[in-house]
Amino acid sequence: AGDGREEGVRVIWMMQGKKAMDLSFLRSPASDAIQVVWGEEPGPEWEFTYHLPNSTCAEGRNYLLQKAVALSAETGVVYEYYIYTEDDAELEEILDFGLNTGDPYRTFERYLSVYRPAVAFPFNGYGLPDPQDEEVVTACWWDHLMVAFHRETLPALLPYYTGLDEASWWFPQRVVTVLASALYHPHRLQINALAAMNTEHRWNPDMGNVDWDVVNSFVLPVITKPRDFADVTCAFDNDRIIPPGPPRKKGESSYAIEAGRLDECQ
Repeated sequence: AGDGREEGVRVIWMMQGKKAMDLSFLRSPASDAIQVVWGEEPGPEWEFTYHLPNSTCAEGRNYLLQKAVALSAETGVVYEYYIYTEDDAELEEILDFGLNTGDPYRTFERYLSVYRPAVAFPFNGYGLPDPQDEEVVTACWWDHLMVAFHRETLPALLPYYTGLDEASWWFPQRVVTVLASALYHPHRLQINALAAMNTEHRWNPDMGNVDWDVVNSFVLPVITKPRDFADVTCAFDNDRIIPPGPPRKKGESSYAIEAGRLDECQ
């Protein structure tokens, strides 16, 4: 997959954490970074840092998206990808297929530039296909610890739905996973040159046993097209992978979905 490389894309990294941290490792000439803090209030010296005390994972991510979109409108910078990550996420290069840069964050951005997926995420290890010899695969389920969304997918996939937060913080992520399977089946790429793991979990303490039927029965009625129902079955099999779609070149068909493809009344 080293062929057909294109110029880099402009991205914004969106960090969520307990306290403010130095984001210089995320920034480059082609990448900006902002953060939201749910714990200790950050001081005025922290640029592009916002405080949303005691926020849930989904609330913090939605706030970050709001700030990132506003920043784009204010500065005129068009971000091709909006990338979520967490303060305890560790990203590393684990395999080299010819695109590695020596900096895992720049390597992630390079894969976005080459493949231009709808959604992309590093290998994570939570029941997902092992990297082995495949440079990229379409994993049917992924962890949202670190995930990039193409700007044209935002109206269909984001913001995260917060109405089920009290039941489980996993549910907003599940909604996005199911919708991405239905709408962008071959263009959800797991990048196997990279692995992202988190060193600790901040989760709602009373989650208990998760009843996935609650969230599945909520999101499935939104999907209206038979072809999308066929693709959404992928989201119910953690061990399944499918071949990825071909690299999407700049200027090809949009990821925007046509009117009526989702039931907006649901």
